Amino acid sequence: MTEALRDEVATQITEELLELANDGDQLASLKLGQTYTQLFVAPDFKSA
Repeated sequence: MTEALRDEVATQITEELLELANDGDQLASLKLGQTYTQLFVAPDFKSA
């Protein structure tokens, strides 16, 4: 998977979850936070 594809998918998922969260879906709010953590934060294994 290329970085550009990953970013595109992450953006699409984020937009969909954000729309659901804004409509009051509490589970979507949780998933949105998890998505940010998993897709936008690159692990730093050297520091671990």
